[in-house]
Amino acid sequence: MKKKYLLGILPALIALSACSTGAKNTVKTYVEDTLAHEELFGAANNGNEFELGQSKGLEPRRAYLDRSLEGEPNPLTKPVIGVQYQPLTNGYYALRYVAAIASLNVDAVWTRNICESNGNRRKTEESHFTCTKAYASLSVDGGVGLPANFGQDYHYFVVYTLKNIPESDLNSFLFGYLTLTYQGNSVRSDARIAKVDGGRTFTIETTGANARTGYFLEGYIYNSSIKVSMTATPSSQTNYAELEGRGMNPNDYFGVFRYEPEESETGELFQCFGFNQLRKGAQFMSKRANCNYMQVPNGGSYNIYLNRSNEVHVVAPDAARQITKLYFKPGTNWGTSARYALNLFNNDANPKTQQWKPLTQIGETGIYTCATFDGRDWPECQLVRLNPETSTYNWDGDWWSKTGNLNTYDVGNIFYVNNDASIDRAPDAAGNWNLYIPD
Repeated sequence: MKKKYLLGILPALIALSACSTGAKNTVKTYVEDTLAHEELFGAANNGNEFELGQSKGLEPRRAYLDRSLEGEPNPLTKPVIGVQYQPLTNGYYALRYVAAIASLNVDAVWTRNICESNGNRRKTEESHFTCTKAYASLSVDGGVGLPANFGQDYHYFVVYTLKNIPESDLNSFLFGYLTLTYQGNSVRSDARIAKVDGGRTFTIETTGANARTGYFLEGYIYNSSIKVSMTATPSSQTNYAELEGRGMNPNDYFGVFRYEPEESETGELFQCFGFNQLRKGAQFMSKRANCNYMQVPNGGSYNIYLNRSNEVHVVAPDAARQITKLYFKPGTNWGTSARYALNLFNNDANPKTQQWKPLTQIGETGIYTCATFDGRDWPECQLVRLNPETSTYNWDGDWWSKTGNLNTYDVGNIFYVNNDASIDRAPDAAGNWNLYIPD
């Protein structure tokens, strides 16, 4: 069969396939090594596996197959990393980092970090993996990011494979780079960062004048995919990092990331924070499909903070609050037979105004929501429990109990009423704001 080579910028990420069911309790999760795993990613069908490493006394030109070279390759040519994805199979994902290198006559070590989108790091007990094998060709299926000049500057591939990633962790990101060493000198690739099921991948430099360290945004902002540094606030009692006055266009989107080098006080670490960490601003921000990023509704100047609970707070311009969506979950006492409504009001208006919004349950979830409203007009609200035998919405005889005054924009997007909240008209029921991500 015809050999397959990873040439150029590879095709877009393959679509996720439907998962098959089956028992998974005996499967070891997050299995990793430096082998190609052609049973997952496809075979190149040419028997192209070679030994790697200076300690083996390899000749630089060994086994270049039918390639004609002008002189010897530079073993310290900076490697370039692409990524390949294995779609959902039996409830698990896999991905493979593929680095293009110039010579077999090097020692090659992968450095990797794995992080959930809430900032929690996985498998921190080990982060370095030595390669012993290289490949002259690999299947191209489902890959992105390899160099166009393979066969000129680059002649082999080394890989890092992470498999058995559970479906519940699909919003996690893998961070990894390759270090090559030849006769005591080293070169490091850029680090590739990839969502484990596809949907978003990018690279950063981790050394040199252009190294990307600390907290930063990555996303699509002002018509391009960019990275924007956040300011670390080590003396703050509230935030780890902040970015104020960041201009954005409608529908721009971003995630929050952190990289610290090995020589930093923390040691080397990578973290990511996705939409699931959004609290303040959640009622008007939306989740960007596939990549778990935060998407802004309108253009303007945004303030973005990562607080010391690893929550993302977004303060938006007035225009972004135009479309507001809130959710509600009654507690045990409130959850008995009743109607529910959102009473919106504006005490700063002259005269004072109010509006009622009926709340409707979403399927059988026990979570209620109402039609969207303009948060600029309605800065405050109360959640109200009403008599189900009536159909009107007012402060006369129809209502049974209510919460205290709530802010409609300095909050999460769902309010949970406490389980022991009173069903009487006094006192006002308490609860807490949090994040709800609808299906």
